[in-house]
Amino acid sequence: MATNTQRDSANLKGTPTITIVDSVEPNRNDRMRSCCMCVPELVGVFSILSMYFFLGILGAAASFVNLGSADNAIDIGFSSVSGTLNTFVAIASALGITAIRKEKPVLMRRLSIAFWILTVLMLLLNLIFFILDIKSKDEYVEDCESNSSIASIAGSEQSELIAAYCKRAVNTSLIIGGFKFAIIEIISMYFAYVIFRFAKRMKKEVLPFTAEPVDGQKTPTYFVYSTQPPTSTNWVPPPTYSVRPTFPIPDDYNPDSKNTPN
Repeated sequence: MATNTQRDSANLKGTPTITIVDSVEPNRNDRMRSCCMCVPELVGVFSILSMYFFLGILGAAASFVNLGSADNAIDIGFSSVSGTLNTFVAIASALGITAIRKEKPVLMRRLSIAFWILTVLMLLLNLIFFILDIKSKDEYVEDCESNSSIASIAGSEQSELIAAYCKRAVNTSLIIGGFKFAIIEIISMYFAYVIFRFAKRMKKEVLPFTAEPVDGQKTPTYFVYSTQPPTSTNWVPPPTYSVRPTFPIPDDYNPDSKNTPN
């Protein structure tokens, strides 16, 4: 319950007007305040950025380590580009977390666009790599056959079985790789959309990470602000109701009493 000390004609003695907070007021944007089906949007964005930060570091480290063992121009180019993109993902994620905590909506909006660009570039890079795998299918089959000691024996009756097995194994590997590629890219696109959507509304609904408490008191939390407490920039005044007592009040306690003393 909050109070309003503004005087009016019916408030002769400066008695605070009672303001009742409607705790069941529905949130018009409830459907848009969650991600990943049931996670609050703020928690979801923090989780996505944290995950991208660690995955970016691991991906960059693995890509740059692979440069030492790369023996052709394609592998060197793929590892270099992959390491660079993963480095940018880690940096953008760290800046995104900082932008949210320090309430910088302009920076967060720019980073959300950067995440879209990085997501599309990673999609193109992985798509090119997957297409190259499909074109190199015959080479993979030959490598599989050459690594078999039975197939290397001339006239072996099982050489045809080994060749069929290698073809089936390579095809299965490509199908699984394509399925993983599609799932990962769909999830990445959804995460980029969640970050962009959050950044778009961040300017309208500032998060209370840097707000100083007023007079040493904490900002009250209402149901309408289910994801974060209100701040001075996005405060929605609660409804005010007139209080009518259910029992008679003595005249000497009634500020509106017009009775004259005897």
